[in-house]
Amino acid sequence: MIVYQSNNRFFVPSETGLKEIPFSVISKWREEGANVEIEVMEE
Repeated sequence: MIVYQSNNRFFVPSETGLKEIPFSVISKWREEGANVEIEVMEE
């Protein structure tokens, strides 16, 4: 799963574009064993 990072904000792709999520959600996914890659978006 790819999560995009811009500054200190995190986004995941959704049907309507990028949706912002808190970092705590990413931590929870990792605890559940998900392979989460963070890709930094160019400004």
